[in-house]
Amino acid sequence: MLLKHVVSGAEIDSVTAFSANGSSVASIGEDNLTVNLVNFASTSNNESDEVAYDAVSQRLVGGNNSERPGFTVYVFDDDLGSSGSNCEGTCASTWPPVTVSDGDVTNIPGLNLVTRLDDTHQVTYKGRPLYFYANDIEPGDVFGKAVNSKWWSVDQEQVSLQIQGSNVTTFDIYATNGVIHVIDTVITSGN
Repeated sequence: MLLKHVVSGAEIDSVTAFSANGSSVASIGEDNLTVNLVNFASTSNNESDEVAYDAVSQRLVGGNNSERPGFTVYVFDDDLGSSGSNCEGTCASTWPPVTVSDGDVTNIPGLNLVTRLDDTHQVTYKGRPLYFYANDIEPGDVFGKAVNSKWWSVDQEQVSLQIQGSNVTTFDIYATNGVIHVIDTVITSGN
């Protein structure tokens, strides 16, 4: 269970992860667990950024230094549970990976890199490789969303709860007395 203590109109006083028995959780296996609040609207989209946050659509898009600036980026369900990309060959022609040449993705918390089979560096978000969709024609298109029920745009509220070092699944969120509760959350190691 995750608790985000918030009082309307006030600053956040804490963000903490708790197990079902009420104990505070700081790690999963050998991975440290950190829970942060991220204000995506304050992230950058400089000339050197491969991924950016589009505040209008509230999703991650190709940055100014990407092959497709402003185009929606996607994640692939077949990559879950793996340490890299499972989209190669024909798949990668339809779903080109978001890659970097300078080895740096620091403008948005949660971005990182993974090395592909061809030794290029693909951008990941919270451990999931990012892709463009070849059939998106203009920046902002989302024609790839829900293709084969396996491809998803990376939608983010402007201020989001972010858990580093883990994969998180939840379906039950409610708020009472200024506390946001995320119940029945499954947090597994990202490895």
